[in-house]
Formats: sequence, C-alpha cells, structure tokens
Amino acid sequence: MCTDSCGIADELAHRGAAMVTDGSPEALADAVCGVLADDAKRDALVAAGHRAVREAFSIHAVTDRLEAIYRGACHAPLGISSRADDSGIRYAVDPPARSRTRSR
Repeated sequence: MCTDSCGIADELAHRGAAMVTDGSPEALADAVCGVLADDAKRDALVAAGHRAVREAFSIHAVTDRLEAIYRGACHAPLGISSRADDSGIRYAVDPPARSRTRSR
C-alpha cells in the first residue's frame, strides 16, 4: 500500500506493485482488506513488488541510471542540456560559463 503523495506511487502503480490510495483512512483500510481477502491479488502485488525492487529501486538499478546520467552530462555540449532517464524524469545539466580570455 502507498499513498498518491508518495514519490514513487506512479512507478509502483505502473508496475502493478502497489495499491495506491489517496491516503484517507477509509481508502487505506479498503485497500488492505481487499488484498487480504484476495490471495491472487496479494501474490501478484508481491511478485510485482519484487520485480520493481530489482529493476528500478535496487542499488544496482539506481547506480546504473546515475552512471548513464553522468556519462551523458560529460559528453554534452556546453550550454544547458536536458536528458530523460527510462522513467521519463528529465535532468538538466548547466555547466558553468567559461571565460574566453585569460587573466594574468
């Protein structure tokens, strides 16, 4: 279970890895009762949750995404560059301005 205000709610919902609610006590209680009453739904959520952790939230998955972002930033032309990762999150890279003259 998670609420729609959780930072990863959309990703978990997209993967079928969580029941996302508005956070009200009634909605949370309904979601918990629904999962407890349905073995197949519970098993599917558990399996999807394990996959989500492996594919998106494990230390290996996160470091792979960060490495790709850093490598892209290193090869970007000067100026502002924007890149999106697999989840669609955009990252802006704005290298500092470089002076064309040398001071002595």
